[in-house]
Amino acid sequence: MGERFGRAAQGSGGESNKMWNLIIRDIAFLLFVAALVLFLRDKRSKKRRRRGVALAATLIATITLSLCRIENVFYTFPTVESVAEYACGDDVNCIVDGKSSSLILYTDEDSYTMMIAPRQKSGYKIGTDIRRKIITKNIGHGYVVNILWYVGIEDHYIYITGLSDTSEISVEDSCNSKFMEFKEENVFGDVEFTDYLALAFIKEYTEGYTVTITSGGESMTISL
Repeated sequence: MGERFGRAAQGSGGESNKMWNLIIRDIAFLLFVAALVLFLRDKRSKKRRRRGVALAATLIATITLSLCRIENVFYTFPTVESVAEYACGDDVNCIVDGKSSSLILYTDEDSYTMMIAPRQKSGYKIGTDIRRKIITKNIGHGYVVNILWYVGIEDHYIYITGLSDTSEISVEDSCNSKFMEFKEENVFGDVEFTDYLALAFIKEYTEGYTVTITSGGESMTISL
């Protein structure tokens, strides 16, 4: 297990991957439409029933394609870096490895986004939002603590976001997790503040887990 900073791809790779993402989804949708047309032309089915089935199938296909990744059906990525390069493009900030998955932090439209890529014996799959779960707690003082996990996998990750009037921020938890921190100094009018994000893999997430944030000499502890 480990943590890696940097970008998974450079140059035009991200645009190429985005193009292939769109192409694959378009092909899947066109195949669905072709199958639907053949069904509607089947004279053995009653007209009203065909229309009802067609409407239901269209809704199901639209929802499925928007939430799931058709690539996972027929392809397994050899490394988490290849998943990040394909699904997240040029804007990967870091990768945090768990036992059965990896958490990918990337930038999407100027904001941080996270994906948990599940690992199988043969490699990695693209993580989907529908299987990602989250517990969020606002601990006050501008900080929010989030616990992430993926359905079917025991791995748990923590990420913390917040704003502070000091850059002297540190975080630790009851499992001695290794946190990766991102700090950005900003100014709004006459007010200077630090935009803060920290994330880590929790090796043993159990009842009684706590995390402590120290900011400007003041410590805050929360149980999750």
